[in-house]
Amino acid sequence: MRNKKNWLIIILLISTLFVNSASVFATKKPTPTTIPSAPTLSYSPTALTNGNVTVTVYYPSTAVIKQYRLGTNGIWATYSAPIVISSNTYVYARYQSSSGYWSNLGGYQINNIDKTPPSNPTFSVSSTVPTNQNVTVTIGFSSDSTTKQYKIGGSSTWTSYTIPVILTSNNTVYAKACDSAGNWTPEENLTLSNIDTTAPEKPTINVSTAKLTDLPVTVVINFSLDSAIKQYKIGPIGSWIDYTGPIALSINNTIYAKSSDALGNWSSEASYVVTNIVKTVLGYTVKNYSTDMTSYNSIIANASSLNEIATATFSVDGSGNLIGTAPTDQINYANSNGIRTRLMVSNSFNATIAKQLLESAVNRQTLKNNIINLLKTYNYTGVDIDIENIPATDRTYFTTFMSEIYGALKPLGYGVSVAVQAKTYDSPNATWNYAYDYNYLAANADFLMIMAYDEHYPGGTSGSIASISWVTSVIDYALTVVPKEKIILGMAAYGYDWVGTTTKAYSISGCYSLANQYGATVNFDSTTKSKYFTYTVNGVSHTVWFEDGDTIVYKLDLANSRDLKGVGIWRLGLENANYWTTIKSKLNK
Repeated sequence: MRNKKNWLIIILLISTLFVNSASVFATKKPTPTTIPSAPTLSYSPTALTNGNVTVTVYYPSTAVIKQYRLGTNGIWATYSAPIVISSNTYVYARYQSSSGYWSNLGGYQINNIDKTPPSNPTFSVSSTVPTNQNVTVTIGFSSDSTTKQYKIGGSSTWTSYTIPVILTSNNTVYAKACDSAGNWTPEENLTLSNIDTTAPEKPTINVSTAKLTDLPVTVVINFSLDSAIKQYKIGPIGSWIDYTGPIALSINNTIYAKSSDALGNWSSEASYVVTNIVKTVLGYTVKNYSTDMTSYNSIIANASSLNEIATATFSVDGSGNLIGTAPTDQINYANSNGIRTRLMVSNSFNATIAKQLLESAVNRQTLKNNIINLLKTYNYTGVDIDIENIPATDRTYFTTFMSEIYGALKPLGYGVSVAVQAKTYDSPNATWNYAYDYNYLAANADFLMIMAYDEHYPGGTSGSIASISWVTSVIDYALTVVPKEKIILGMAAYGYDWVGTTTKAYSISGCYSLANQYGATVNFDSTTKSKYFTYTVNGVSHTVWFEDGDTIVYKLDLANSRDLKGVGIWRLGLENANYWTTIKSKLNK
């Protein structure tokens, strides 16, 4: 019985323990409907940002333990204040209620943080080589660049970039970009140094002399070292010519100069007005006998107006021999007073001598050697070739001879000129003057002395010695084939007295004396611009035409208007005072 009672007690105790144990387990293991709900989260800012994001977790009041972690593998940390997130991540949150139960997990993916700037801007330019043109700078920005800016120069203002930038001068271009999160790239820059718009300095122009002279003025132009192209022109409408060395200017004019560097930057134009070149006055002289002082006296009286004399005291024969006597008084006086001296070589108007001389290379060589010998012996400064009445068939021979003389004498420092018969056209049919090829002769002489007189000549009919219309035609033809700076206009200082076809020559004073002797009235012919008179002796009619200071006015005006090199006078000793007064007035002598 006791054993049975004991067993009942044991069974009761076990039953009680089982019930109590079940009760305990029932409180420790809640059902799913009793798990606390997850905490909620909010964050700021919600827009894309390059700053931190603040995450706030909202827990219920029953939360005893508040925790959060960053990322799946993060460590749970106690939440005590809003969380500052510096990079994108998943934020988890939980809590334990006062009942001791853990809530469901709350969380939010933070993905609006962007701290990566766009790629740095890049530059490309339209030209990397030296240039005087504008350079276009194109700036490349990455696709995430929402703000694109540039500035030119370090102290300028940033400007929105919309189109390529055009630089007109060397400078530094800066560029930067920003994305939508506000991340700015570092500033990039490109310094351009290949634009050169600086022109060379204006050339300087210098002349060999500023004093009055009838000789060419040498013009030297100085250019800066960066001048790649050097040019000049003569006169405002002249053509630009490459400058290679000093320029010999024979007639007053304006010289212009400019230069360009290798990039095409042109300097401003320099100019220099040459006004000191005066007309050459050449006087021919004679010494018909040892005591003949007419030419010498004229040289002395008019030394301030004369630039050159040519002594007509030597003649040549067919073999090239020179016969004559040097007028040393004239040569020495002229050389001592700044008057250049030329040896005139004449053939005495003999066509046979001209033919024999010119057609023989040996004879031409002999003459050349004899000329050089006389120039050296008597201190002449040059030669004037006055071979007249040359057969038309010897045209080429005469040109050849002048090229030989010019080629031999110029390197020795001597002047070379040639007297040519006047013509108004060039034709083989004009046998009187066809031998003178003006164009080729001018290329082989310092100047041509055009004998624009004897329009009416001894042995012919009476008339003006040099009518202005004829002289004008002669010069205008010459200007078509000869540069104006190589033309000397020959003028007469004498007159002819015609009796039928018989003629006698007189000086200007001789013509006036003749008129006075026979009571004749000197007339001025307005058509020819010449003077004339008539008289009768023993029933024989005489007609005299002559030139003087009143008639050469028109020739000198022609020389000035056509800008010729000057005038030549045949000859010194025949002119009178008024003749020189006119020359001084018209040529500023």
